[in-house]
This record gives sequence, C-alpha cells and structure tokens, in this order.
Amino acid sequence: MIEVSGKTAFTVQAGEVVAVCGDAATSLLEAVSGDRLPAGGRITVGGLDPYRQRARVSVGALWADGGLYGELTLDEIIGAWRNWSSRPLDRDTVTALAALKGRESVPYSRLTSGERRRFDLTLVLISQPDALVIDEPATGLDPEEARAVWRLVKSLRIPVLVAARCPAEALKADRTVLLDSVVDLLAA
Repeated sequence: MIEVSGKTAFTVQAGEVVAVCGDAATSLLEAVSGDRLPAGGRITVGGLDPYRQRARVSVGALWADGGLYGELTLDEIIGAWRNWSSRPLDRDTVTALAALKGRESVPYSRLTSGERRRFDLTLVLISQPDALVIDEPATGLDPEEARAVWRLVKSLRIPVLVAARCPAEALKADRTVLLDSVVDLLAA
C-alpha cells in the first residue's frame, strides 16, 4: 500500500491504480519512488519510508521519457536488467507481459512507440517491485497503443500511482486525486 499524508492525503491499495493531477504530480511520484524527501507530510510504501528505508522497499518508476536502448536487442536489455535485480522475473514472463513474445532478437529502435512503452514498463517490473509509479503512461501513443498500456497497468496486483496531466487519461485510473501545490506536499 502507498500512503500519502499531509494537506492532500490518500492511499493506494494493492491492485489499485490512482491518478494524481496537478503541478506537483511528478514531484509526488519522485517522493513515492524514494528519489525526493517529502517536506510537510509523510509518504510510506508498505509501511516503510521509501527515501530513508530505500534498501527495504522496492518502488518501480517509469518516467515519461522512457528508455533509450538503440540497437540493443530486447533479449540483451532483459538480460542486463535481470542481472541488476535480486529477484528477477524470467525472460518469458517479461516478453509475455510486454506482448512481445517471439521478438526477443528485435532491436529496441525497431519497436513502435507503443511496443517501447510496454517494454519499458515491463523492464520496471522485472525486479517485482512493491509498488509502481508511472509518469504519463500513454504519452505519445495512438489510442490503440494507449489502451494496451492501460490494460497492462490495470492488470498489476501492486499499488500503482500515475501522474496524468490529461483529464481523459486520469479517468482511466480507478480513482483520481487532485493536488494543490508542490510547496504544500514536497521539499524543493
């Protein structure tokens, strides 16, 4: 469970997708992922502080800009990510989640934008994180590709917090939280 307390307070349960909207959305994701210290208020993931107890909590993060892997094949990229994880998913699970089974020898640069986004998302899932934060899940995707990404996000059994600047995207989540100000919630 993700718990955010302060001026804006909410929780995200396992299997739930919550969209946050407002100027502070990406900053909130950074705090939940442990990259930023919250100022006024408290953030926990599974009861642990993701900033101070980073070694004990795993939060996957997918940022809007995605991966830049050029001519590396999907299999090469998966192998590297699996080596960096203490409890990695197996290769077949990764390609199945990304709906790219049988395409392991394809270079990343030859994937469509939707395939890249799904693949980037599954790379974050390789380490089997306790929670997931995603900045703009369907940014730059056509409607069909966006639906595929959202299907994958909604199929996860972990708490997922999404920053959505587009109201139509926010409505795809189970719930939406409007944030007031970055100053109210987070340290600069």
